[in-house]
Amino acid sequence: MNHKKRLWVIIPAIILALFGLWYFRTVITFVIIAAIVSLIGRPLMILFGKIKIGRFHIPNALSAIMALLTMISLLVLLISLFFPLIAREATIIANLDMDTISEQFSYDLAPIDAFFNKYGFLPVGHESVIGYTKESILAFVNLTSLSLMANSIISFTGNLLVAFSSVVFISFFFLKDHSMLYNAVMLIPPTEYEPQIRNILNNAKRLLSKYFIGLIIQLALFTIMVSVGLMIVGIENALLIGFLAGILNIIPYVGPIIAAVIGIFIGVSSGLSNDMNIELLPIILKISIVFSISQLIDNNLSQPLIFSNLVAAHPLEIFLVILMAATLAGIPGMILAIPVYTLIRVVAKEFLIEFKLVKKLTEKL
Repeated sequence: MNHKKRLWVIIPAIILALFGLWYFRTVITFVIIAAIVSLIGRPLMILFGKIKIGRFHIPNALSAIMALLTMISLLVLLISLFFPLIAREATIIANLDMDTISEQFSYDLAPIDAFFNKYGFLPVGHESVIGYTKESILAFVNLTSLSLMANSIISFTGNLLVAFSSVVFISFFFLKDHSMLYNAVMLIPPTEYEPQIRNILNNAKRLLSKYFIGLIIQLALFTIMVSVGLMIVGIENALLIGFLAGILNIIPYVGPIIAAVIGIFIGVSSGLSNDMNIELLPIILKISIVFSISQLIDNNLSQPLIFSNLVAAHPLEIFLVILMAATLAGIPGMILAIPVYTLIRVVAKEFLIEFKLVKKLTEKL
């Protein structure tokens, strides 16, 4: 087949493959998540597989089940620990007197109000930060919004159950037969490219497994730093705020800022539930300081030590990649930046190693 005829076959095949990826994106997402779960659970499965009772060795299927049950148990434990705290906080927020809070904020934040008014930072038609914030909250939290939110939660719960059961089912087979996904991928490339594809899969598996385990460690460390810091300065619901901070820290750089805003809201609402005359500014400052110190340590110590070593990339390199990913795809891009960049480097090392830039970026892989 000449070059022109090959193009007429390859181009439609690529278009068809892209359409298939888009059309079955939900299923593909389940497979990707299951692959990540299997990468994280693989060390557990290996550990269980080493258990020997007399001459009896635990088979792969049982080891896979035990690894999945361990991870699910940890997830259930986390939910059981924090769901009551979240429910309690929701009750506190629902019972707060917005008028009293508005008055308290107006008193405590009068200097900020004056500053915003002086330099024209407020939207047209508003004369205070508190008034604008109150109107925005009341406009959002109304009967229609609550009804839509309830329907969304019900729909989300149903979809989550389907997704969870699908991911667990697929993860079991990926754990039981760790070569299943590997063999499936190896069916796709032409025979002459099999050695390169084999190297790509092996390196990708090694690096991504380290990355996702490192990510869990980093999130746990950030949760502990925020929780302990807030406990030391006497903020209520420190553990809940720290837990939410750990989850949101999966979004590089931006996540902790979002978590700090949520943490301030929770800290203020918890304080007001006990004493409506409490000074709000000290609470806001304490939470802000704890998050600032925690993020400083995380950005300059935890992340560089964990990610730069595990994925063999310079911290500045990672930072620039995350910025570019944010420009291209926003927050989802920031979350996926490091694993996708790692895959790109692994592929480039096999097929584009003759370029100096690729050689430099992949020399530590």
